[in-house]
Amino acid sequence: MTCEICGSERFVDAHHYDCKEGRVSPETILLCRRCHRTYHDRGIEWFDDDKMDKAIEIENKRRKLVGAPGLLRREDIHRSPYWNKIHGIRTRKQLPRKKVDQMRLD
Repeated sequence: MTCEICGSERFVDAHHYDCKEGRVSPETILLCRRCHRTYHDRGIEWFDDDKMDKAIEIENKRRKLVGAPGLLRREDIHRSPYWNKIHGIRTRKQLPRKKVDQMRLD
């Protein structure tokens, strides 16, 4: 048994797709505890880029089952400034002022 998102073989549990009216669906997917907690507690925007496509696929299947409108695309994922900070990603806002002005000239 391996996690469908990260491929881990440790502590793999069944993740139930939520259905309408609070019922638990009989359909499940195998997720390790880390991916399962991330999916439920933080959301799919917290998955790393290499795991994001699989997480989006799982979310879209859930949306189809519950009848939620629209499907999620990678372009729809907006990460928080905190996520960027802890992963060492500098956004345009965080660049030094001189660097931003130089980018405008280019």
